[in-house]
Amino acid sequence: MSMKLGGRSEEVHAPLDSPHLLAIEDEDEAIFKVTAKKALPILPGDPPTERGSTTRDLQAIMEPKSVTQELRVIGIVSKTPVSTDDCSVEVKLSDDVSLIIVGDGPEAVELLRKRRREGGRACLLWTHRPPGKADVRRAGNKDLDAAKLEVSTFVWKPPSLESSHPEVVRMQKENRCWTSCVQRSGPDIVELKPTECYNLTRDSADRENGVEVWDVERMEQVWALTGAVVLCGPELQGLSQVHCESMSRVNSLDVSVHFEDAKPLATTVTWKVALGIVYSFLHMLLYCWVMGTYEPSASQETLPIWRLSFSLGVLPFGAFMYPIYWGTTLSGERFSCFGQMVAGVIAVALFSIFALHPSLVTAHDDASLRTRPVFVICCEGAIFYILVAFLQQRCTSSGKISDHPDGTKPEKMEWVHHAFWFGAHVLTTFGSWMWLYCVSLLFVYLENHWPVLAACFLTFTTSLTEKVVSKLLGVTYTRMIYHTRCRPDKGYIRGDQQRFLVIPVAMTHAFCESVRLVSLISVVARNPSWTWLPNVLFNVFVNFLERSNLMLSLATITLPWCDFMVPGMSMIVLHDVKLHSGYAQYAAVVAIILANLLLHGTEKPVLFNKECLVLLGACVVLEICEDILVLRLPSSLRWRKQLLPFYESQPLLHPRQLLLMDSQGTHCDRVPLPLHGTRALDLSEHLMLLQPPVYFSLVLMTLLLGAGFVHGVCEAPIPRELRIIDSLLWESPLKCA
Repeated sequence: MSMKLGGRSEEVHAPLDSPHLLAIEDEDEAIFKVTAKKALPILPGDPPTERGSTTRDLQAIMEPKSVTQELRVIGIVSKTPVSTDDCSVEVKLSDDVSLIIVGDGPEAVELLRKRRREGGRACLLWTHRPPGKADVRRAGNKDLDAAKLEVSTFVWKPPSLESSHPEVVRMQKENRCWTSCVQRSGPDIVELKPTECYNLTRDSADRENGVEVWDVERMEQVWALTGAVVLCGPELQGLSQVHCESMSRVNSLDVSVHFEDAKPLATTVTWKVALGIVYSFLHMLLYCWVMGTYEPSASQETLPIWRLSFSLGVLPFGAFMYPIYWGTTLSGERFSCFGQMVAGVIAVALFSIFALHPSLVTAHDDASLRTRPVFVICCEGAIFYILVAFLQQRCTSSGKISDHPDGTKPEKMEWVHHAFWFGAHVLTTFGSWMWLYCVSLLFVYLENHWPVLAACFLTFTTSLTEKVVSKLLGVTYTRMIYHTRCRPDKGYIRGDQQRFLVIPVAMTHAFCESVRLVSLISVVARNPSWTWLPNVLFNVFVNFLERSNLMLSLATITLPWCDFMVPGMSMIVLHDVKLHSGYAQYAAVVAIILANLLLHGTEKPVLFNKECLVLLGACVVLEICEDILVLRLPSSLRWRKQLLPFYESQPLLHPRQLLLMDSQGTHCDRVPLPLHGTRALDLSEHLMLLQPPVYFSLVLMTLLLGAGFVHGVCEAPIPRELRIIDSLLWESPLKCA
């Protein structure tokens, strides 16, 4: 089939299922997907066709007349006439796909750091040898603005990360370069071996648009990537269209990513997760020690000032939760460092006010001093914190809106879409917090009557909650953010919103893990027994099936699937965060154990009774074993093959795209583009993410067992009929019966 790509006519020899790189969306959200060979319009009212099949070719679909429509190809918008005579498919590579850096000097290293700071993909080919075909006779591209992506030449065959070069190995460790069957973290850093050579590929306008590496002995291609190419170092000067011969040139080169949805996914990092958990653990240890020291001797006449120790630790939550996370989803703009500190102080002040807002209540002949418990402090404090932080944002916002990638000013900002996106995040974080309290209370009730039903209820309800949160975020992101950015004439979405997909999913998973653990501890604390073991084993078994994708593969074979049920990037996010965020559930429980050891030594049970202590140890060991099995054993890929028709119908950078497609066809064994070169969340984002789950465990424990029992005031858990009262008001001293 002959068609025009990039302004010239050429014969396209691409597979039937080559990548969908183009989406045309009108006011009715009609999507027109173009591949190298075929196109399928998905319009309201079209008769249903077999999923993934193409029933009409390009000539049958398009009318001879030219129709002007908005075209977006991986983030670049242009008014282009659509007809059988002229179908141009092209994108900016440096902004959207990847930046390929060739060199082995400080210029190459600094350019790689600069690109990673901007959040884009990068590949560093470590060599000072010249390319095999050094020809720059045509088409200047000095600012990386002209290189285009064409359907017929797009190749994504990334290199292996195995290396013996010490400098390359050091940079791989520094940039957290690792790969799995579903994602690839960090940039691609690889040296050019002595038996290899490399060539610079070109687009139809003779501009460099990629690199291919060949083994000269075996005469076969080792790897190839499409992307904007920069040669670094004085020894490579004059051998490419874009060259960085000095640090000043590196600093002046624009390698930012203008189309935010082209950035790879952001994920958690092990050492940052550990620091986040350690901070929250130390705060909980201090709080439990203070409560255990002063609560047993509290009286009705004494204001329990020591209860403020809980509120003083929420400074990171206040400084980062709204200024960095919630506020950015609403406006696309982060608070300044000063604004973050002000928000943190506001949060501490609000939580402290709610903690020590006593009321003298006359009951019979006694006057008892009552304060708010940590459950009410967290709920009321979070609500008022959001309101005050929103007002702070409105008063301090600069109101500056960034330009479009093409340099034009947006006519308006889609505040409604931002508001829906903000609401989805509040619902899946604070809303999940509230919902899972109800789940835990219902489990405790069922456990007293139907233990087997309670075990199934707890496992499947928490698992379903995680999936609902993941699906809700994926759908909201696709409709409110991705589709709007694909139609910039309808409005403008501000900021890197894809970065925050991981936070509510990770937080909800940590909440669910805490519900499972604390609910079982509360049951065993009231009725010491060993009946919890089947529940724990069943939960670990279900988790392993989900994380290894065996359950998903089985479901794709046995269940009738519809497009809405097909997993997207949010599912990969859920599986990724299960490796790290689940350990936050143990921080508060271990803090209680250490506080009891500091206060009482071994005279009293450090965790209610020995069965609870064994339960905690078993959960930790099984959690570690589960993670080791998931990391060591290969993940099931059967689901990818089963759902191949659906993924082949999605654009290359669509949030639901989990397959890698290029001009050579569809590759089920390769990492999809949105998950290639994943980024890391900042330390502040890790602190903000992990603090609520740690507090959740402690607050849930006081709800189920009573604050007096948890902090050593009472000898037995609070009676069930008094749990509601104890969750709303704390007396001084704490109520036991």
